[in-house]
Amino acid sequence: MKRLTFITLVLLAIVSRVSAQESVSVSDILVPRGGEAFLEINYSLEGTGPYVGFMFLVNLPEGLSLAEDEEEPGYPWYDEEVSAISGMSITATPKGFAATPKTATAAIDGNSGVQMMVKVAADASLAVGSSYTGKITNLSYYVRDESYNVTKIPLGDITFGITIDDDPDGIERIKNEELKMKNDNAIYNLAGQRLSKMQKGVNIVNSHKVLK
Repeated sequence: MKRLTFITLVLLAIVSRVSAQESVSVSDILVPRGGEAFLEINYSLEGTGPYVGFMFLVNLPEGLSLAEDEEEPGYPWYDEEVSAISGMSITATPKGFAATPKTATAAIDGNSGVQMMVKVAADASLAVGSSYTGKITNLSYYVRDESYNVTKIPLGDITFGITIDDDPDGIERIKNEELKMKNDNAIYNLAGQRLSKMQKGVNIVNSHKVLK
C-alpha cells in the first residue's frame, strides 16, 4: 500500500551534514499536451553507507502536476519496480515521497541508479513548445553507522526543464498485454534483465519505455 504512515527510524541520535559524496540528477523532459511523461530521479551515493532512507518534494508550475495513481486517487503514481526502493516503505503525498526501511537492516540498493520514477501530467490547455521549470526540493538522504546512529544529509534543490510536446514521448499504454510484437522484440526491465513477458510498471521494448 502506498498510503503508509511514516515509519520512525530506529536510531540513537540524528544529526545533519552536507556532503559531496551524495548527488541526485534529473534530466529535462518532454511532456505531451494533455498527456504524461516519465520523470527519472537518479542517485549516486559514494559515502560509506548504508543509506536507509530519503525524502523529496516535486514542485511544478501551474498546468503541470504529478500523475495520479489510478489505484490510489489523490496520490501520485510511482514505479514500484525500481530496485533502489525494494527494501523501502514508501510514503506518498500529493507532492512528494519519503522512504524508510522495511526492516532494521534494509537499505537502498547499490551506489547509483534510478531513485524514483514518477510521471508528470500536462493540461491540454498548455501551448505546444512552451517551456517551464520544475524543482525537486527538501531533498535529503539518511545514512546509518555501525552503532545504528542515523545522519540526515540535506542535498538542497534541483531544477529541471519541462517542454510541452505534441506527441507522447515513446510511452504506450498497454492493457491485458495487448501488444503485438515480432519474434525479435525482446522485453527488458529497468535493470537490463530480459523478461519472458511484460511486468507491471515500466518495460523496455525495442528501446522504448512501455508502461503496462
